[in-house]
Amino acid sequence: LLKLLKLLKLLKLLKLLNMYRIFTGFLIVLMAACGGKTSENQIVDVEGYTLYLIRHAEKANDGTNDPPLNELGQKRAHQLRDLLADKAIQNIYSTPYKRTQETVSPLAEKLGLNVQNYTPHDTAFVEKILLEKKKTALIVGHSNTIPSLVNQILGKKKYAQLEEMEYDKLFSIEINGEVLSDTIIAF
Repeated sequence: LLKLLKLLKLLKLLKLLNMYRIFTGFLIVLMAACGGKTSENQIVDVEGYTLYLIRHAEKANDGTNDPPLNELGQKRAHQLRDLLADKAIQNIYSTPYKRTQETVSPLAEKLGLNVQNYTPHDTAFVEKILLEKKKTALIVGHSNTIPSLVNQILGKKKYAQLEEMEYDKLFSIEINGEVLSDTIIAF
């Protein structure tokens, strides 16, 4: 009877192993199908990449068109650094203003990356820089530009302009081939 029980356990284990092999084989086939060739015969990265988009942190009210971050904004910039430090960010893009540059500088310094400037109303930026490079990136902009960039990447109008005092939304867009999924991270 004891030998029969051991044999049954062994059969169950073998059955589970066989199911594991079938499941693994299915995943390999599925990944190959998702990572097929595009119309331009370029291999699509199965693992994908993520674009993080955020409005600059809280700015000082110094009466200029190019204010730096205030104390709360500097704190938020460091929180952003801590939040994204382990997200494998390869590129950081910013508009050429003090408040946007200061928002990403703690993360850029930690990762040893240069901040690359962009023009928020350049419609080619999304296609040529973000989508062709296929690299995880952080893009910082403004209340009236970041939602527009997110909508352009998604290919639909989903998000409205941010409110003047709204600084706590980080948009995350995961791109796997033709599949895009977006979330908002509040911090």
